[in-house]
Amino acid sequence: MTNTNASPCSYRCKNANCLKRLKQILPVERATPAAKLDGLTDLLLKTQDAFPASAGFGDEEATVSCMNTRNDMIRYLALRAARFVGTGQRAYENMAPTPTHFIEPCDFHAMHSWVKRDGKVRYAIRMQDALTALRNQNYTDFHPLLAAKASPGDVLMTRFFTPEGESTNLRDVYALFRANYAANLRAGGRIAWLTCSRAHLKFFTKIGFVASGTYTCRHSSEQHLMRLDLHDRAHLAAMRSPLLPVHDRILLNCPLHSRSNRKDKTMTNLETKWTCGRDFSQMAAIIEEAQGRFAQILQRYITSDSDKRVAYQRFLSFEYHMTRGVNRYFMRVAASPKLSRLRPLRKFFTDFANEEELHYLVAASDLKALGEPILPMPFDVALWHSYFEAVTDSNPFIRAGAAMILENISDGVARPLVKEALSAPFLDRSNTKFLVLHQHETLPHGDQIIEALTSAALQPEDVDDLILGARQGMVLYLRLVEWALLFDAPETVAAHVTAHAEEVNHAEIAAFKMDDLVHDY
Repeated sequence: MTNTNASPCSYRCKNANCLKRLKQILPVERATPAAKLDGLTDLLLKTQDAFPASAGFGDEEATVSCMNTRNDMIRYLALRAARFVGTGQRAYENMAPTPTHFIEPCDFHAMHSWVKRDGKVRYAIRMQDALTALRNQNYTDFHPLLAAKASPGDVLMTRFFTPEGESTNLRDVYALFRANYAANLRAGGRIAWLTCSRAHLKFFTKIGFVASGTYTCRHSSEQHLMRLDLHDRAHLAAMRSPLLPVHDRILLNCPLHSRSNRKDKTMTNLETKWTCGRDFSQMAAIIEEAQGRFAQILQRYITSDSDKRVAYQRFLSFEYHMTRGVNRYFMRVAASPKLSRLRPLRKFFTDFANEEELHYLVAASDLKALGEPILPMPFDVALWHSYFEAVTDSNPFIRAGAAMILENISDGVARPLVKEALSAPFLDRSNTKFLVLHQHETLPHGDQIIEALTSAALQPEDVDDLILGARQGMVLYLRLVEWALLFDAPETVAAHVTAHAEEVNHAEIAAFKMDDLVHDY
């Protein structure tokens, strides 16, 4: 039923019965009695199928889909009523104070999508014609602002649903926006709009939206109208947007950005020419070698009869000691005079430092949930810090090269073995947060650091330092993995029995919450 020739905002339902029903429904917005609900949801599904962006929606995002059954739509409308209307604290135009299902006229010119995980609805959003939204009486607060800026072909994303009382899962939110972005691109879209509160301003800015005006909402405080240029790759790259791989795949015919094809994308980026004219394929080979060696260690670990719980304790302990204070390295890289004319790269490492700063507390939190103490700093972690402390100021790209390895080593051939290693019976969501975070579904640091460095105009000696740092980082990190997972590693004889008091701040660990990681989003 999809009208592939229509722009996202030119859609109008041509079915005579639909038009007749719309004329009955459009004059008011109200809670719908159960007797009418089935017919209305069937109509919503029919008009959604004809929305141009619905073709192939969510094909690359396993957890994202349109509401495509009557039960799905009824459930969504009930959740939306609870979320946006609640117990009458928000009075929408022509609606009963406590509706059971929230239906608006513009729903019949829209596409509704959600993220479902473990049978629960996590996030949902509506994509509609921007100009059609001007007919929605619940949007009169920003009608003048949108009318002055929107053009035919624009879409408006509204009714963003989030579970109350839960921390934001960036992996799921990014998946939802990637799916809607891809659908809009395929339908010929150019501009997307959304509105958000001040609390979500930084989050949507990181996705790629730009603030385009403010207005006062009768249901809440000051709101921001945000604009996204779907074709502005330079801006998406500057913001390190999760939408960038979708842009490149659809508009530049780059490889699919999915976990099954992650190696293809990484190697495509690495095998391009640097602006200094040097071939960087050598780094691609180093990363592939690191992934292969990591996979071999994991295979030995999985098939061994070693104590998996102790191995996991050792792994989290060395990660705790390695990542504690890691932000200082990247702040020093950013502050280097070598980056004085590479401002986008300087901003990248500053942001990178902020995002990595508290990850050591995630490892500590997992150990706490596991019921195990933090082990003392392994000898190779001490060597790691001694070496990189000495060279980072004079040769910042050595440390950057090591980071390229660490952020990509668990991908490629190693990725399925990492997942297999996580299947131990004592592992669950409460004690695997560090590993899940570093699978980079939420923050794709592996892709981002490659994108940032391959886009920069580095000097030949800086590229040499990157390659040297990558090799040194691979050697030291793989030695640590062997120490953690394979108990016959020589370094085992050089370890203390308990951690020194100065190595572990128990009050800091006790106060940590995962929400602390997303304060900038």
